[in-house]
Amino acid sequence: MVRLQLDSSTGLDEWTIHGSPADCVETIERAREQCGLNAIGLTVYSLPRSPQERIEYLQRIAEEIVAPVKAHEQHAARAPE
Repeated sequence: MVRLQLDSSTGLDEWTIHGSPADCVETIERAREQCGLNAIGLTVYSLPRSPQERIEYLQRIAEEIVAPVKAHEQHAARAPE
């Protein structure tokens, strides 16, 4: 578990998963393989203002990050060792 950061004295790379959706998926998969990551708490600090834009933003996260990570997890669980 990483410490909660409430100021900008520590760089984003030290405590967040960020970047393009592909970057995020890659980071999550690497953490799963190298560190045994098995859960993530999601907090989004950059939500758009309008409700419709927020819905679209969260839908994009679900489709482009959560779904690929989940699919990879399910595929890995079915693969013979």
